[in-house]
Amino acid sequence: MHPPFLRAGDTIAIVTTARHVDEKIILPSIKVFESWGLNVVLSQNIYDKKDALAGDDMTRASALQKLLDDDSIRAIIGARGGYGTVRIIDSLDFSHFSKKSEMDMWI
Repeated sequence: MHPPFLRAGDTIAIVTTARHVDEKIILPSIKVFESWGLNVVLSQNIYDKKDALAGDDMTRASALQKLLDDDSIRAIIGARGGYGTVRIIDSLDFSHFSKKSEMDMWI
């Protein structure tokens, strides 16, 4: 199964589910995506910092869940991966995402 290609005007999201990032790390990616005609939204915790992570487990899980449930988001891109993602994965509800991902989304 292959997801459809992204097109100009599609909305993508960048999420931080593990290690924190700062604006200087994310900004070049945002500029590239926007140069391709994509609309970029950032997870609500994108610049949060709690120790080495982008917020506590609940905050990171909530941010990703919100994007998984948002029908306007065509792709979700992780700013960084790592152990913090493993810590939240079991708390996510993929039921809505799995229905829409059969048709038109990729992560």
